[in-house]
Amino acid sequence: MDIDRLLYQYLTDGILHNHKNHVGVELEFPLVPFPKKPFDVTVAHTLMGAMKPLGYRISRCGQDGTPLAVEDGAGNVLTFDTCLENVEFASTSAPSLWPLYSRFRETLAAEQQALAAEEHCLLGVGFNPFLARDRNPHLIERELTLAIAEYFQHHRMKRRYYKDFYCVISSEQVHFNTTVEELPLLFELFTRLDWINILLFSDSPARLDGRHYLCVRNELYMRSSFRQIGLVGAQKLGLSTAEEIAHSYGDVCLFMRKRDGGLNLFTPTPVREYFQRPDALAEDIHSLDLERNIVTTSYGTVEYRILCAQPFSNAFTPSAFNLGLRTVLSETLALARDFDAHHPMPAPNERNRQASLGSCAFADTEDSLHYARELLSLARKGLRQRGYGEEAMLSPLEDRISLLDSPAAWLIREEKARGEARAFMARAELGEPFDQPRTNGETPKQPFSSAEPGADGGFARGGQTMPAGVAAE
Repeated sequence: MDIDRLLYQYLTDGILHNHKNHVGVELEFPLVPFPKKPFDVTVAHTLMGAMKPLGYRISRCGQDGTPLAVEDGAGNVLTFDTCLENVEFASTSAPSLWPLYSRFRETLAAEQQALAAEEHCLLGVGFNPFLARDRNPHLIERELTLAIAEYFQHHRMKRRYYKDFYCVISSEQVHFNTTVEELPLLFELFTRLDWINILLFSDSPARLDGRHYLCVRNELYMRSSFRQIGLVGAQKLGLSTAEEIAHSYGDVCLFMRKRDGGLNLFTPTPVREYFQRPDALAEDIHSLDLERNIVTTSYGTVEYRILCAQPFSNAFTPSAFNLGLRTVLSETLALARDFDAHHPMPAPNERNRQASLGSCAFADTEDSLHYARELLSLARKGLRQRGYGEEAMLSPLEDRISLLDSPAAWLIREEKARGEARAFMARAELGEPFDQPRTNGETPKQPFSSAEPGADGGFARGGQTMPAGVAAE
């Protein structure tokens, strides 16, 4: 069996057949009960039922009939991701981010309104501290998830983190289209930019082993055995062709495969070793579950996945930022290479770890800030070249007192001042919408009500005021 050919097909088949110049996003958010309230599993019916007036229809149910996903006519999907405590909005693809953003905001407003009636809400944060601390998640595929988790326990980590850690974290992913020739350049660029993205957009703060990580999402992945078998972490630098990237995947491990409509689990085995087995089939390559910082997908995109979920008012900012940089790829890559050449840069995974702690020994703060400003300028330039007015989505960055002041840093300050519950629950706020670009002299009508203070000190949710206790307990 030609293993290099299988790996090359795994890497490139999707992008070879995808000719759209489109972009897409995936946004995950924790679903939590109001303070001092129990989690109610029937909230799944409430949430998905509330999507029907918006044109969503149930597309997947659990064995007990619980609706797990709904989809609209354009292909946008709202789904429970891994467990009932984590909700994902997976957009369709489109030439511009604006229709995706509008649909997300409309959907989010309806979600919060329906959940508030059941004393639950979504949080605009990348880490669910209540789930990690207080209870086990309500898993979607419980038997499979727990079976897989047994392979990835780490003896130095507490159960709440290693067993189901991927149910605790919520992320933002942005999807780009590319070509086989361009693919190595994209992989190199975003691997070089991981650490600065972490500094700008960390929003999963938590304490591990006495240290407070701004991006605990990244740290949990890197402490898990997912890293030991090559499934997570940064892509290797120095690979100049798609063939070289594909060849490098030979040491990554398979641990499952589909057989007779079911999923077989086995001891993690390197790809090159696995496909020497007499029972291996070429189609088993599709069970390779690679979750590195940037990957190709079966439906033909490059997915950048280092980012934490953001406050709702910033939800599209990281995607817009990286989309702009991707648009001026050559200029951004030249800048990134030059910065790295003038600093004693450690390996990508180590620089990401330092950034997750909020300080980078390889570059002083002023250098990092200057670099971030140059990248922001290039992102703005790239978005303007696209011609959709998406540069308006960069406004949360431009409004910061310090560009490197991440959402996680704000959350930690709030936690110290007001307590953990108050700080996290404040992230239920929708926040102000971006100003969409004018079309034919008119500003498009917003499909939701922006958050404004309620008469009792609460905040408005699509025409409904949520109780002040949501943010006050």
